[in-house]
Amino acid sequence: MDRITKEQIDLLEEKKKRADEIIKYYSMGASAVGAIPLPFADAPILIGGQIKMIIDIFKIYGFENTISKDILLGLFLHRVVSQGGKSLARYLIGKISFGVGTVINSSVAAG
Repeated sequence: MDRITKEQIDLLEEKKKRADEIIKYYSMGASAVGAIPLPFADAPILIGGQIKMIIDIFKIYGFENTISKDILLGLFLHRVVSQGGKSLARYLIGKISFGVGTVINSSVAAG
C-alpha cells in the first residue's frame, strides 16, 4: 500500500469516528426527547434532529453541496409518516404505565 492510499484510509477512518460521535450525540438527544411524556409532540423534534444529523454527517464526508431541497423534503415527508406511526405506538404504550412507557419511548427514540 502506498503512502497516499494509507493517508486516504486514515482520513476515512477519522471521518467515520467523527460521524459516530455525531450519531451518539443525536441519539442521546433523541432518547431525552422520547423520555418526555408528551403525546405526538416528539415526532417533529425527532425528525428535525434526524435531518440535522444527516446534514452534519454529509458535511464530514464533504457532500454538503449535494444536499438539495428536494432530497430534504422527501426525507422529511418519509420520516413524518414513519415517525408518526411510531409516535402513536409510543403514546399508546406510554398509557400502560408512566415508568415502563417512558423507558420504552426513550429507547425507541434513541434507536
